[in-house]
Amino acid sequence: METVTVPCYARSVKRLLATCALLAATVIGLAAWQSSVSSGSAATTNTVVASVVQPAKTTLQSTTTLYTVGAATQSFLITGSLYCTTASAAATATLTITYTDPSSTVQTLVPTLATCTTLGSASITTMSNTIRAKNGTAIQYAIAIVSTPTFDASVQVIQLSAN
Repeated sequence: METVTVPCYARSVKRLLATCALLAATVIGLAAWQSSVSSGSAATTNTVVASVVQPAKTTLQSTTTLYTVGAATQSFLITGSLYCTTASAAATATLTITYTDPSSTVQTLVPTLATCTTLGSASITTMSNTIRAKNGTAIQYAIAIVSTPTFDASVQVIQLSAN
């Protein structure tokens, strides 16, 4: 296995650890899903087709399109995370991913919410889901909040080569 060095910069030790963990998980996850197909044609690999990183966010994120699926129905890996960075009374943040499956049914992915009242394991939420999205439809995300959390958000859409 190839060794990957990932430089991480953050303002505090807690943010440094959270940032490094997320970066390492993304790199390891991408390496695990990359594949070569050798059937007499050119090799293919997975491709990050959309990525959003929002540090120190304090507001909701209305529904936003991350990626529009092309002419063919495709498989994707969706990863996302919310990390509360400041404790705030009664504050929460919830990530939602929506897409349309091949049967034209709108699907919604909602990991557990990040509770920002106390920093710790409940103030972090992550997701990693493989989906199959219908051609010509949008993969979208939104972030709902309660009270005034301060959090880092990230979402990635990775098109898988084996469709």
